[in-house]
Amino acid sequence: ENGKNRILSVSTAGGTAAEWLSMSSPWRVYVIDGYLYVIHNGQTRVSKVNLVTKAVTQLMSDVKDASGLVIHNGLLYVTAGENGIENEIYTVNLSTGVSTQIVRRRETEMYNYGVDMLFKGEVMYILFSRGSSLYSLDVDGMNPVRIAGVHRYGDTDGAKADAVLGRPKSFALS
Repeated sequence: ENGKNRILSVSTAGGTAAEWLSMSSPWRVYVIDGYLYVIHNGQTRVSKVNLVTKAVTQLMSDVKDASGLVIHNGLLYVTAGENGIENEIYTVNLSTGVSTQIVRRRETEMYNYGVDMLFKGEVMYILFSRGSSLYSLDVDGMNPVRIAGVHRYGDTDGAKADAVLGRPKSFALS
C-alpha cells in the first residue's frame, strides 16, 4: 500500500488485510524461496525481506526509478534508470550481494521505462511502459528485439508488432 507506507498481508483462505511490515513507499514485490524482494523508498532502493523473521536487508540504494524485478539463476535483475532518459538493467548476486549494472541505454522512444520483466528459459523479456513495447533480450541484457508494440504515440490496432500497448504496467507469458 504505497500511499500508507506499508506492506499488507491476507490469508489465502480470505479475511481482512492487515499490516505486515512498515516500509517507505513499496512499489513492486517479488516472492521466492522465503523472501520478499521489494522496490521501495520512491523507487530508489531494493531490499530483501525474510518472510518468517521480517528482517530487511538492503540490496541496492540510490537507484533512479527502479521499477521491474525478477530472479533468474541466482541473480536478481532490476530495471531502472532516470525516467525517460536512461534505461538500465542491474543484477544483484544473491549469494554475495554484489550489484552490477549490465546495461545502460539512452533511449526515449520505444525502449523507455522498463516496468516489468520475466524470464522464459534463457530469454529475458522487458515491458517498457513509456515506450509501449515488449522486448526480448539475452540473459546479459544484450541484443534487444522488439516483439510487440509500436512507437508510443502510434494509434494502430492489429498484430503484436504493430499494435499500441497503451503504457502497460505488467504482463505474463504463456
